Amino acid sequence: MKKKTIFENKVAVIILAILTCLLWGSAFPMIKTGYLTYNIDSGDIASQVLFAGVRFTLSGILIIFIGSLIQRTWPKVEKCHITKIIKLAMFQTVGQYVFFYMGLANATGSNAAIIDGSAALVTVVIAGLIYKEDKLNLQKGLGAILGFVGIFIVAVSGGNSEFGFSIAGEGMLLIATFSCGLASVLIKIYSQHINPVFLCGYQFIFGGILMSICSYSLGGRLNGVDISNVYILLYLAVLSMLAYTTWSILLKYNSAAKIGVYGFLVPIFGVIMSTIILKENPANIYILSSLLLVCLGIILVNKDTIIINKDMSRRA
Repeated sequence: MKKKTIFENKVAVIILAILTCLLWGSAFPMIKTGYLTYNIDSGDIASQVLFAGVRFTLSGILIIFIGSLIQRTWPKVEKCHITKIIKLAMFQTVGQYVFFYMGLANATGSNAAIIDGSAALVTVVIAGLIYKEDKLNLQKGLGAILGFVGIFIVAVSGGNSEFGFSIAGEGMLLIATFSCGLASVLIKIYSQHINPVFLCGYQFIFGGILMSICSYSLGGRLNGVDISNVYILLYLAVLSMLAYTTWSILLKYNSAAKIGVYGFLVPIFGVIMSTIILKENPANIYILSSLLLVCLGIILVNKDTIIINKDMSRRA
């Protein structure tokens, strides 16, 4: 009988998933802080994408280097895997973050965190269409509807009492969210044949370099980068290295839906971090209603998993 890894241990999965979501939640205010530090205006799309490209290229290099040291082998890429790496990079790194960075520049960190949290719902829906164990039913459908109603509320409110929809802000974030959800399913599929650590690293490098070259050629620049503030880029690079590598491994050994249930923690952590770091006030009726509906939706979609985890915690 095959021995289970730590990434299949229920307690370890809970702890690792929560820590990963905490890291992702801290990214929202740190990215906006980076925009201010490097003098990147909300309308300077080229510089925003360059900022993302540098971050992910550096993160990919760190993943490959540290992964090679731990596994004591340099990762070789088979020709049959190159297409998969490129496809994943186009959704997870390029597709997701080009729209994410553009949207984040025109939305509050709190709103961005909440909208991004809907990626868990997208993952569950797509996984339900692919995997039998995650098959969609009335309960999951109702949960998905509740979650997306919550996302709609925060999207059209713009985080204030006056309703309105910003294509440059909330619209871009919604596109990024769909790309992220699809990428999670692709990781689940590809990681069965490719080491998830190296899969993550190489797709970051490819996506990051592509984003950097394109944005720089379009006039993107990072101004004011020096030893005193380079820690922002380093933090975001290390964050991506730890969070995406851990998430990819969890997806390899667990169902997409069971891991996706923890995604509701990302918007919660994001709102808390944005409040602390950016001094944004999340206490308005639209944001609070969105948080409630998104969390209820994800709980309904993954009710069986939550019950299993709850019973497990009682036994422990």
